[in-house]
Amino acid sequence: MNHLNALIIDLEKALLDDEVRASQERLNTLIHDDFLEYSQSGGSYGKQAILDAFKGYMPDGSTYKTKNFNVRLLSHDLAQVTYETISIPKNDTIERKALRSSLWKKEEREWQMIFHQGTIKND
Repeated sequence: MNHLNALIIDLEKALLDDEVRASQERLNTLIHDDFLEYSQSGGSYGKQAILDAFKGYMPDGSTYKTKNFNVRLLSHDLAQVTYETISIPKNDTIERKALRSSLWKKEEREWQMIFHQGTIKND
C-alpha cells in the first residue's frame, strides 16, 4: 500500500473515531465546505448539518468494524475510497452492514472529505 492510500484510509477511519466525532475543530478540518452526504437511511446532509449533529457528541458504546478498503486516485487532487462497515449499536445484537464510498479532495495541503454515501448491504 502506498503512502497516499494509507493516508486516505487513516482519514476515513478517523471520522469513525469517537474522539474525532467529539471535536468540532477536527471535524471542521476533515470535512470540506462543499460536503454532501447521502446516508444509508436515505437522507442528504451538508457540512453544517454534520457539525450540528455532532455538537456535544458523547460516545454511546456503538462500535464500527471496517474492511475491504480500496482507494483510487481519480486526479492529482481527488481520491475515492470504498469499503464496508459493520456497526453494532449499543444495547443491540444486530449487526448493520453498509457499503461506503467517499471522495476526498486535496485543498491546499490538506485532504478533506467532499462526498460520502452509505448504502445498506443485504447479505
